[in-house]
Amino acid sequence: MRVSFLILLIVAISVLIGLVSSIKNRRQYFPNSVLKLMGAGLIVEICHVIIALSTQIYLSSVAYCLYLVATEWLGYYLLLFSLDYIGEPDHPLLKKNIMISLIMLDSASLVLNMFTGHLFTLKKCIEGGDFFWYVMELKPAFFTHLTWAYIIILMSVFCMVYKTFLSAAIYRKKFFFMLVVMTAVGFFDGCYIFYGWEFNLSVPLYTVVAAVLYYFCIRYIPKGLINNTMGLVVDKSVYGIVIEEDDGRRIFSNASAKNFLAKTPELNMIIENWRISNQYEKMDVRQIHNYLDTEDGERIYYDMKFNRITDKEGNYIGNLYMLKDETKDVIKREQERYNTMHDPLTGLYRKDYFYIRVKEELEAFPDKDYLLLGIDIYRFRLINKLFGQEAGDEVLRFVASLFKEYAIKGYVYGYLGADRFALLMPAERFSMNMFNKERVNEIKLAKEYAYNIRFYAGIYRINDKNVNPQVMCDNAFAAIQTIKGSRDRVVAFYDETVTEDMLQAQNIETEIYDAIETGQIGLIVEPQTDSAGDIKGGEISACWMHPEKGLITESGFVPVLEEKGLTYRLDRYVWEKACVYLRRWIDMGRDDLFLALKISTKDLYMMDSFEVITELCEKYEIPSKNIKVTISEDSVMTEVDRQADVIKRFQGYGIDVAMSDFGTGESSLRLLKYATLNVLKLDIGFLGNADDERARSILTAMIQMSKELGITVACKGVETYDQMKFLKRVGCDIFSGNFFSKSMEIARFEDMYLNE
Repeated sequence: MRVSFLILLIVAISVLIGLVSSIKNRRQYFPNSVLKLMGAGLIVEICHVIIALSTQIYLSSVAYCLYLVATEWLGYYLLLFSLDYIGEPDHPLLKKNIMISLIMLDSASLVLNMFTGHLFTLKKCIEGGDFFWYVMELKPAFFTHLTWAYIIILMSVFCMVYKTFLSAAIYRKKFFFMLVVMTAVGFFDGCYIFYGWEFNLSVPLYTVVAAVLYYFCIRYIPKGLINNTMGLVVDKSVYGIVIEEDDGRRIFSNASAKNFLAKTPELNMIIENWRISNQYEKMDVRQIHNYLDTEDGERIYYDMKFNRITDKEGNYIGNLYMLKDETKDVIKREQERYNTMHDPLTGLYRKDYFYIRVKEELEAFPDKDYLLLGIDIYRFRLINKLFGQEAGDEVLRFVASLFKEYAIKGYVYGYLGADRFALLMPAERFSMNMFNKERVNEIKLAKEYAYNIRFYAGIYRINDKNVNPQVMCDNAFAAIQTIKGSRDRVVAFYDETVTEDMLQAQNIETEIYDAIETGQIGLIVEPQTDSAGDIKGGEISACWMHPEKGLITESGFVPVLEEKGLTYRLDRYVWEKACVYLRRWIDMGRDDLFLALKISTKDLYMMDSFEVITELCEKYEIPSKNIKVTISEDSVMTEVDRQADVIKRFQGYGIDVAMSDFGTGESSLRLLKYATLNVLKLDIGFLGNADDERARSILTAMIQMSKELGITVACKGVETYDQMKFLKRVGCDIFSGNFFSKSMEIARFEDMYLNE
């Protein structure tokens, strides 16, 4: 019997060592208490091997003490494991500090027993006549230790019983099995103690406990959990799952499949066709992506997979279909694709994608002639200043909608940012009328204000389709620069001279500051006389005495400065130089002459023109009657109320305000309602031949209207005696033009009119 027990112990120890080694490599799957529990069990089993082999009372006494101490700690670690296992490691049942203190006291008592024998003594147990080992002879005090040890064991059993009854049915099996093994250990240990068995059969069972722990922590898989989980996954899957027997009888459809097939009954026919065809083709897997149009006019995109189901022997037993409604995903992808290609504000192609589409269109039709148009909104920057960015965005959307109206096959539209649009179109469809300046598109931007939208267009004829589309656009917009600021031209074609003009404009922008600093900017005066021909003054403009190119009039450099927004610095210089001459003339006794200073549209926004001019008057002590200011009709009409206030400030200071180009704009008569002017300047050239009766009638009416409003009339462009005679008769006050005198440098003006 002893040999059999020893063999059983050795096998148990070997298995336990193997389990400990495996657990150390998989620590993440086990509570910390498991290794300690198995370590204590290993000590118990080794002590029993020593007890069974030893014939020395001292060695046996040490082994028994270690066995009992290890058993007590094993019970404690079993309790820790039980609480971890049921998911309550900090349960109020466990008072770690108190329990450890009691266990240590009891362990000390067990060790002390080797010297006092107050708990147990050893007696011989003889087997086979000559071999013996020692067994315990218990004393009453031992049962105090035993009671404490069993309390710990019962606490572990209680935890397992508690968890067994509260757990779901699929988990009860493992908790119940653990409870059975723990009960068996306690039963055999009790028989060993109370019935005096020679061998403690509970000790080898510690290895069984370890094996059970290992199995339930690593190997055990509750099938109910898998089945329920798989059922949940199938039922909640985004895929509709349909299962058929080999004869086509449908035996399962999850909720997704039922809903999808109800919405798209046509899929049932497709599934049937698949089943029939695949029985013959013996295809195991097939997948398609397609769409259906429902009776409600809705397009449904779907993804469908087909699998043949076979048994372990490879025999065909049924079909599996997986259906997915891809409609939302397809729409989302299409929307994302649309957003990457289209500008969110205008809905037209973004710049980069516009270049791609141009290249694709040109490659698709290599033999067709195309034009690339760059389109710029006339005075768009003022819209943002006058009405705000929201109004500017509304204009951009409005312009985009105009383009979309003409978006037929062969046209490619794009929004390039700011106020720039681009258009690729077949050359044969182009007409100058598309951008005729008379074609004005009206949009309501304010409560009582309708803004007229006009365009500049630069046209690049595509002769080489290998040119980068971005370069084509750059060339088209370069052509626009040649007409920017023009009142008459709104369309320009690109040619090689455009590049030259761009370089020239760049040079002007670079050199103008040095020209101002070094005194290269001079003054030109257009003399103005009264009806008797007596000189009254003149209107000032700038000229550039270029060291290499000679005299350059305003038309040669001012448009470039206007485009770049740099005229305000030039105008300040010209105004001050005019005041210097006026001061000199006054000192010469000619305080009867005036000079008219031109204020550009950009000046009204880049600086306070009133403050600048009046400060110059005070600096040079110029009387207000010797200064007049001239504002163009377009300048006032960009923001009538604001500019009307500027006019009133000048008039309050005593400076007369003249409006040039009256009659050439789009709202001339309405302007007179808002702006109180001192002088209207009429250009008789815009009416053609003043000898024409219709022209005479129009001029007469305009002059009479001005007189009734108390406005002085100045006519420029007078070329003949008959024109002068007619204008004098109908009431014109001030005259200028070649009939009287051509524009001249201010030094010559002084020689002619001041040095007489």
